Amino acid sequence: MNKVSTSFEPVRLPGQARSRAAVLAAVFATVGLIPVSLVFVIVAFQRVRRSTDRGAGLLFYALFMNLVALALIAWALDGTASDQADGSDHAPAALTLLVGQCYDQPHGEKLIKTSVARSCDEPHDGQVGAVFDASGDSWPGGGTIKARAEAECTKRMANAPSHQPDGVALEVRFVYPNAVAWRHGVRHVVCSIERKDGEKLTTTYIYWRDVDDLSKGDCFDQPMRAALYSVTVMGCSAPHQFEVTSTFSLPDGAWPGLEKIKSDSEKGCRQGLPKHDASGHPVSLRYIHPTEESWKLGDRLVVCSDGRKDHKKLTAAL
Repeated sequence: MNKVSTSFEPVRLPGQARSRAAVLAAVFATVGLIPVSLVFVIVAFQRVRRSTDRGAGLLFYALFMNLVALALIAWALDGTASDQADGSDHAPAALTLLVGQCYDQPHGEKLIKTSVARSCDEPHDGQVGAVFDASGDSWPGGGTIKARAEAECTKRMANAPSHQPDGVALEVRFVYPNAVAWRHGVRHVVCSIERKDGEKLTTTYIYWRDVDDLSKGDCFDQPMRAALYSVTVMGCSAPHQFEVTSTFSLPDGAWPGLEKIKSDSEKGCRQGLPKHDASGHPVSLRYIHPTEESWKLGDRLVVCSDGRKDHKKLTAAL
């Protein structure tokens, strides 16, 4: 006798039970418990496929929600999101920019991985005013690193102007490492200045200059460090600590001693020293003189400058 093999597909009739696993998968996907939801998605798929349980719609809904959630998580970790008001997360390439460099964003984006340095003599999207390293070994989280970057950049860029001479508003921006960059040892935070309206800058506002290259009329801030080899120079319409009033060279010879250097420097700088700034605030003399080490290398330059006696910033040229 021949054997006849017959297979039957389960018939799903209205009113049959809905798969509990599909229901749970949808619920957990809705509340964001992705790992738990994925487990129930697998269980529900097996039961719906092999039984008469209903729940295919819920199953596809849970699967869709899980995929959306995973995509959002990947997007956040990759650091591609940006906050146009306060700064933007970024990739390591943007962090190679140096203080004083001007840059462009090729597609109108805000200081991102495609930012490229360019000459400050040409129209540019922004200029770097400060660079520093964030502290810590373990990743602090996107919100924390952003808050730290904003606070430190606000402090370091306090001397940046808020408007151009023609009245156009400027803003301080910043970029900081995302989680991927942090894992690769990147800690740099870059602070910069850009126009609020997104148009090009045509003026250099902040740049490093060696002390030896300072000249009369330069306005600058002293960096927060003991050794003074270079300073941050900006337009005198921006708040600044000092303005160069004159420069001169001390006579050659053997190192005369620190006290003699200071005495001769102060005497030379006193000539033509203004007593008040443009707003009537008293000013006092500051000068930069050769050290014993720089004297051995041929340094004889004295840079004379004035700053407010109350140590507040000047807001215009003397």
